[in-house]
Amino acid sequence: MKHNFTLSSSILISIIFVAFSLYFSITNATNIIPKTCKKISNIDSDVKYNFCIWAFGRKNPNAINTIEQLGYTSFELAISKGMSTKSKIENILKDPQLDPRKIRVLKLFVEQYSDALVDLKGGLKALELKDYLEANNRASSATISALTCKNDSKAKRRIPAFVGENDDFFQLNSISIFITNMLFEMDGRRSLDEKR
Repeated sequence: MKHNFTLSSSILISIIFVAFSLYFSITNATNIIPKTCKKISNIDSDVKYNFCIWAFGRKNPNAINTIEQLGYTSFELAISKGMSTKSKIENILKDPQLDPRKIRVLKLFVEQYSDALVDLKGGLKALELKDYLEANNRASSATISALTCKNDSKAKRRIPAFVGENDDFFQLNSISIFITNMLFEMDGRRSLDEKR
């Protein structure tokens, strides 16, 4: 009988431990996204807090427990948005009735998005290798491509539907830059602590 009590106690303790671990991992996941989005939107006026929350909510937010996972997700979201926007632009270019003035602008945008996607994919690989500086440089390059499209006043007049798409892409790249900066700083502090 005493043996069963001990077995039951250890099972109960294990269940409680698992429940607390699960609770804290869910709490951490649900807190890391809003906290990080708030930091980003407070520092970078181009990133809207609600957009940041919405973007990360599209992925499985319960699977995001660390800043590093947030970094991977931000790059994946930016790549996905870049690919879908580039595809939409290419489909618009297939229209035989398209205004020739729009064709030139849209071809430039396809080129910019192609370059940005190469940078983002390279940034994701750098992130996987924990080369946060390179990941940050790649996200910054992708942002410059998005900024080129964002600042094109002719595009805003001729292709107004594209403006929102590009703005979302720009914000996702800005989020990736901010997160890779955080990771770079955290890694630097870790390195300093290890030297002490």
